[in-house]
Amino acid sequence: MKVTEIIKRKGHLFEVRLSDGTYILIDKDIAVKNSVEKDKEFTDKELTLLEEESDFYRCRSRAIYYLSDGDYTETGIKKKLVNAGFLADTAQKTVERLKELHLINDERFAENFVKRCNEQNISKRETVEKLILKGIDRETASYFADDFSSDDNIKIETLLNKKYKDKLNSEKDFEKAVSGLLRKGFKYSDIKQNLIKFTELSGEE
Repeated sequence: MKVTEIIKRKGHLFEVRLSDGTYILIDKDIAVKNSVEKDKEFTDKELTLLEEESDFYRCRSRAIYYLSDGDYTETGIKKKLVNAGFLADTAQKTVERLKELHLINDERFAENFVKRCNEQNISKRETVEKLILKGIDRETASYFADDFSSDDNIKIETLLNKKYKDKLNSEKDFEKAVSGLLRKGFKYSDIKQNLIKFTELSGEE
């Protein structure tokens, strides 16, 4: 198959038109590396390999761009790449390469995520659910939440002092506090225990 024309497309893409009337899209760097130029001939297998190499190169570049803006789980970055239009196989191959380069690591992600949840006083249970939504399996999520999440009672106490101090003056105020803490994933029994303790201490002041 002979190359009849090379047209620059958006970004780094080249449209390589072929003698049979079809065309392939490949990255500029891959085209240069493989000396793709007008009138050069390629076999069908060579063209397929060119496309695969280009797709992998572009997919890896896009993944690194995403990672420059924040950390991702394996599942999260793969989903992002597939949504960007890359084939699932290409996205998975990219994920494996990123793991080899230590650019993504689910355990590292989980540990850092739990620490951020601690800073935001998010309950252990809610932390686990958030990790699962990010693509971490429940066993791993629970392990890191158990190891790195601070005590829920401390978080509830912190939130009560921060958000509800001098605001628990009626039954409606208590209901709002309970609802707010339940939405953060805290157990009702822990909330009730800490509210009782909080109001008793407030009454002593």
